[in-house]
Amino acid sequence: MRAFVFLALFSVAFARGSLRARAGDNIVELAEKDTDLSTLVTALKAGGLVTPLEGKGPFTVFAPSNEAFAKIPKDELEKLLDPKNVKMLDSILEYHVVAGAAVHSGELRPENHFKTLEGQELLVEARDSGVVINNVSRVMSFDHDATNGVVHIIDTVLIPPPRPDIIAFAKSDKDLSTFVAAVTAGKLVTALEGKGPFTVFAPTNEAFEELTPDVLKWLLEPEHIKELQEVLEYHVVSGAFYSKDLKRDQDVRTLEGSHVHIEEGYHRGALYITVNNAFVTSRDNGATNGVVHLINKVLIPFHQV
Repeated sequence: MRAFVFLALFSVAFARGSLRARAGDNIVELAEKDTDLSTLVTALKAGGLVTPLEGKGPFTVFAPSNEAFAKIPKDELEKLLDPKNVKMLDSILEYHVVAGAAVHSGELRPENHFKTLEGQELLVEARDSGVVINNVSRVMSFDHDATNGVVHIIDTVLIPPPRPDIIAFAKSDKDLSTFVAAVTAGKLVTALEGKGPFTVFAPTNEAFEELTPDVLKWLLEPEHIKELQEVLEYHVVSGAFYSKDLKRDQDVRTLEGSHVHIEEGYHRGALYITVNNAFVTSRDNGATNGVVHLINKVLIPFHQV
């Protein structure tokens, strides 16, 4: 049944004269050639996202049509395009972009969760009636291939839900329960609920399990709070650094006072990021006061090694 739905939607797309991919067109060039995406192109330029979407990718873009933007009240759209509100605009646009994969319609499962550049997830459901995103937007036209990804045209602009702060995000992720316990024992909860912004490299439960049990127990004892705070602050950087903000090779100063070494690269077409000897396993989890990247090892300041 779903195959027939896709075929029907493809027929509609071609009938309305939508995007025609040409050899050598990146995502931005592809959008610029479609008159029904002119508002999106204007928004991309206003938000400064043209250059990223001209990059290597691969990206999957759920591109709102002009009709989708027309559903937004005129004064609200003008407000979004005002240079003073560029951060808000960037957040909305990045919520339509999935980095690291070009996902075509034939690869969709009945239920899909995709991490966006904005840091939060999209729920994409392949139903018998079509493909629906977050229960509010439908894909009207699929699989417009570009040199750096694929574009799907949607009928409603997606608005990211309100973000939690760093601590609220950590508490919502069951794989960060040990990290939350450590931050609580180290009396750093209030600090990480503060204004920030912060970048937190948060070790998963599995990362803490790699520590010798006696070491973790020792760190969590009240008399060793100073040492615990040093370890935790070694995982925190002042400022919000998403993966797109990181350089390929750099040293970043932590709240503990010393530096961590960050490297970024590609392996078999997939982006990887390392912090010292730890791999980032989940990146760009946005919060109201920064961003959280999950890592697979606990980082220890060199003077404690």
